Parts: sequence; C-alpha cells; structure tokens
Amino acid sequence: MKQFILILLTITSIFNCSPKLHLPEAVKTAKSPDPAVNANKSKIVLRLQELDYLLPYFAEMHKLEHTETFIYYIHQHTGWNEVNRWLEINQSKVNLFRDWTSSFKWKFR
Repeated sequence: MKQFILILLTITSIFNCSPKLHLPEAVKTAKSPDPAVNANKSKIVLRLQELDYLLPYFAEMHKLEHTETFIYYIHQHTGWNEVNRWLEINQSKVNLFRDWTSSFKWKFR
C-alpha cells in the first residue's frame, strides 16, 4: 500500500507543480545532493526525452481527474482488499477511465 500512495503522490505532485512541465528541462536545472546524479544528468535527460511521449498521456489523465482511478486500476491484481473494494464501488469511474485510455491518441515522433 505504501507503493500505491507513493505513485499517487508522485503523479499528483508532478502535474500540480507546473502546467507546462517539460521533464528533461526540469532535470537539467535541478540540483541533486548526490554527486553521481549530477554527473549523469545528460544520460538522464536523454532517457527522459525518449519517454517524453508518455507525458501527454499522464497530463491529460490528471486533467480529466482519472489519476486516482488509474492507480487503483493498475493495482487490481495485487489482492489488496481496499483496492478491490474501491474498484467495485467506483465501477463507473473505472469504465470512464477505460474508455478514455483506449481512445487516447498517442503522439509519436
């Protein structure tokens, strides 16, 4: 359950911090207390640029308030009673999320 909460907080905090977030630029300007992270920033930025196509999906998901449903949905096979209970009670939210995610238009370079 700790992992579940961490994912939710991470997604929420990323999209609440800036509506025009560009993750590779954020990493370039960030300072880490870990020298190894600072030394490998260029590699991290290149990797993030490869994954940049995911950001529109998560940004739109957050905007449409599907984040909570997404988190519960991806944990549906964990066997956690709280997750299964939430999914049963919120079946309409799950259906809306599934409809949205199946029709999402991915933007490839």
